[in-house]
Parts: sequence; C-alpha cells; structure tokens
Amino acid sequence: MGRLGMRLSMDFQHLKGVLIDFDGTLVDTIPFLFKHYLSFLKTFGQEGSLEEFKTLMGPSLEEFVPILIERYRLPEKKHVLISLYHQGLADTYKREGKLIAGAREFLDFCQHKKIKMGLVTSSAHLLIASCIEALKIKDYFDFIVTKENVKKTKPDPEIYLHALKTSSLLADQVVAIEDSRAGILAALNAHIPTIAIRNPYLISIPSGAMTTNSWKDLTLCFEEAYARL
Repeated sequence: MGRLGMRLSMDFQHLKGVLIDFDGTLVDTIPFLFKHYLSFLKTFGQEGSLEEFKTLMGPSLEEFVPILIERYRLPEKKHVLISLYHQGLADTYKREGKLIAGAREFLDFCQHKKIKMGLVTSSAHLLIASCIEALKIKDYFDFIVTKENVKKTKPDPEIYLHALKTSSLLADQVVAIEDSRAGILAALNAHIPTIAIRNPYLISIPSGAMTTNSWKDLTLCFEEAYARL
C-alpha cells in the first residue's frame, strides 16, 4: 500500500523534478494568514470565518480580495483594498513563517538525489522573498514561480504549466506537492501527478491526487522507493 496510501502510482524511475507549493505546504503560514484575513474584514465591521477562509486558499491576493469586496460590499476601490491587505504581510511572513516539520529533510533528500526542485506559489514574490531568505531555503530550489509570472493563479493550471516550461521537464517527469484544493486542482489540470499533504484546512481532496499525512511520511516513502531502484 505504501506510505501514501492506496493511490500511490508514481514512476520513481523517471522522476526528475518536484514542484512544491509554499503557503501551508512548505511553510506554516496559514495560521497567521487566517488572522490577517479576520483583521482585514474587522476593519470594515465584518466577521470572517474559518469555513470561508478555507475556500479562499490557493488563489493570489489579487484574485481573492475582489471576492471579499463583492461578498461583503466593501466600500473602497479594488486597488486600494488590495494594497491595504498587503500592508504588514511581508514582515509577518519573515517574522512568523516557519518550515513545516519534516520539510527540510525532504528537501535535503531531493537535493542529494539531484532531483530538480521548483517552488510554485500564487503568492507575490515580494511577500515571500524575505521569508525564503530567513529560512535559508533558497539554494534548494532551481527556480521559483510566483503570481507575477502568470495571468491566472491556482486553481487555474497556468502556474504549473509555466513551471514545467521553466524546468524543461514533462508533466510525467515531475510530481507536485500541495495542501489546498485549489492548488491540487491546478496541478492535476496540468496533468502532473500530485500529492496532497493532509491538514486541517484542506476541505476536500480532488480525485486523482495521492495523499500523505506528513513530510516525514513522504520522505520515508521516497527513501524506500529509491532504495528499490
């Protein structure tokens, strides 16, 4: 059955790249992003909810802030509210962003095996850059794809198609690792084998995705698979 469950169907023999999501997958940002979302709505006398926040995970701020504007009939113009939402967020990323348990060991394994790694995120480069530096993980990645590189972010597959083009690899030569429904759908719709890391914020797992409970389990799975090659 394997550590990824019944649906493990990866061709490790031809695996050449791993595409990793940032928020909630690699770095534990979701708790402070949830607080930021609540604070933003409170500014306008509105009350958010965890249930709503879960549905907004995946797209860029530029794509989900307009949803909040329409839903809560917020009074300011879109560009003003997007700017307001961004305020202080980069500093919070740098100050509070921590690698999720077991993630660095997985990065070390892939680096040792010379597996090409790409960071694929709907977040703005400006938001995450200082966090990446603070966590000392930049050198693990061969490339980074952010929302600036595409017109549409997750769940649209464009960001993963761009990552494939950047990596010069085919969809069946890589695997994507995600934590949100929107991110999983984006990777699957780019025809990339996808692993979902289970977490309390993942509302549902689209069919076709493999699952794992933690980075530790995923690393063990990779180690066992490569030991058999």
